[in-house]
Amino acid sequence: MRVCVIDDDEIFHFIISRQIAMVSDDVELMSFLNSAEALKFLTANVGDDNKMPDLILLDILMPEVNGLDLAKQLKKVMRKEIPVCFITSSLYAPMLDKVKRSPLFYKLLIKPIQFEQLEELFDDTQAVVS
Repeated sequence: MRVCVIDDDEIFHFIISRQIAMVSDDVELMSFLNSAEALKFLTANVGDDNKMPDLILLDILMPEVNGLDLAKQLKKVMRKEIPVCFITSSLYAPMLDKVKRSPLFYKLLIKPIQFEQLEELFDDTQAVVS
């Protein structure tokens, strides 16, 4: 399974990569520290299923282009639907409600992400993409 992590926090990338390695040794991880890099890569590879992720972990609160806006842009260019798991450390209810109404919404995880949550996410995603 290919997992794309889009988050502006380098420490989160370090932690989540270690957690993912503990959950499965069959995950190809692609990491982006901002929305622009991720959008450029995903747009350039939209027709190549071998390069597109099976799951996107997308931070909501990022500078420049936030996760919700990026999801809207991705929805316009993607040829196949890719599950997007939004991630955040915020508990601000109006924002979380807005996230759940996003057209690409699959799941929402609150940081710090627990190992068990990641296991469940991967199990559920495998069932969806298989």
